Amino acid sequence: MAEEQHSTGYNGWSNRATWGVNLHITNDQNAYGQALQFARETPQDYDLADILRDWMLELVDIAQERIRPEFVRLLCWDMLHVAFEDVNWMELARVIRSNLAEGVEV
Repeated sequence: MAEEQHSTGYNGWSNRATWGVNLHITNDQNAYGQALQFARETPQDYDLADILRDWMLELVDIAQERIRPEFVRLLCWDMLHVAFEDVNWMELARVIRSNLAEGVEV
């Protein structure tokens, strides 16, 4: 991973939310493979950032539908969406693209 992108923040990332999303994507073979595929298919970092954000929100929305009772489901939805506002999606897109360029595959 490019060092200039990780000089401050949380564990070398701009913040904990971005670090956490990267951690979970890269620790799951299928998720990481999908992120790399998005990077292969999307030439611009800002477009990749939007795709990654939309993809994560879609997965969270699908998963949270199974949570009961209802107030807990709504609490989880609200908290995750607030946390996702803090994710630096552009940083994440650049790192995934850099990993792809360096051959850091699944």
